[in-house]
Amino acid sequence: MSMPEEAGTEEVNPFEAIGEAAGAAFEASLAAGESPADAFSAAAAAATQTADDLGIAPEISGAVIEAAQEAFDSAIADGASAQDAFDAAGDAFMEAVGEGDDTPEGDDTVSDGAGD
Repeated sequence: MSMPEEAGTEEVNPFEAIGEAAGAAFEASLAAGESPADAFSAAAAAATQTADDLGIAPEISGAVIEAAQEAFDSAIADGASAQDAFDAAGDAFMEAVGEGDDTPEGDDTVSDGAGD
């Protein structure tokens, strides 16, 4: 069973599309025996191409992908697995575009400054 809003593809979440393209390129590169750094380069290239295809300005996508690269490199330097480093890069990507979910709804331990 499919919900009606899921039936069409008229609304594409650009961040999901970029993440899916990057993830597919990353996984394919690792499966082909490439190093994690080379796999991330392939992922960054796929993300850049997808962002370009979606009409996202290079000065925006470039800065966001750079943040993801820094998170990936940092995680690898700290001994993380390739997948964990890629996940850290994804988190940095989402945070950079303002889509991060660092504070779950209903978490009363974090104040949003609105007097809760």
